[in-house]
Amino acid sequence: MNHLSPLGWITLGCFGVFFIALNMSLLLLYRNRNAKIKARPPRTLNPFQRDPWEKENAGWKQLSEQVERLKKEQGGGRSAQEDEPPRSQPDSGR
Repeated sequence: MNHLSPLGWITLGCFGVFFIALNMSLLLLYRNRNAKIKARPPRTLNPFQRDPWEKENAGWKQLSEQVERLKKEQGGGRSAQEDEPPRSQPDSGR
């Protein structure tokens, strides 16, 4: 075993510590598996967490309002039926 360099011994030691810590944490979780852990939600949320797309939605809403205003200025634009794409006719059994 003396064929290992000091770096090898350090690496083996780190793996050993990691292995022991992992097993100890799993053992503690197993022993306390029936304990109810109550997670408290944060009292205040960051505004970005409440509505992450707020800026984008505001921009889309503004664009929508501008389009509606332009449609009204131009005489109402097209009707709702004209906005729909044409429906394809079913084939008559070729």
